[in-house]
Amino acid sequence: MRHILVEVGKIIASVKNSDVPDIDREMREHLRMGLSESDVSERVIQHFNRCHDVIEKHSLSLVPMDGSNYAGY
Repeated sequence: MRHILVEVGKIIASVKNSDVPDIDREMREHLRMGLSESDVSERVIQHFNRCHDVIEKHSLSLVPMDGSNYAGY
């Protein structure tokens, strides 16, 4: 399994910058804090859900490059 993750890491590292989406721009355009929500906890949850949606839209994920297991993913 570790070998596979190392190989995937090599492939990801070899991707040209033009092929990688501009995540900063995506976050600026789509990630807004819903200030109309009075419940602060709900506001934060919605913010993280929107962040997750942007990440999922671009098929991005957290993959450790050292082959270790990332808890929860």
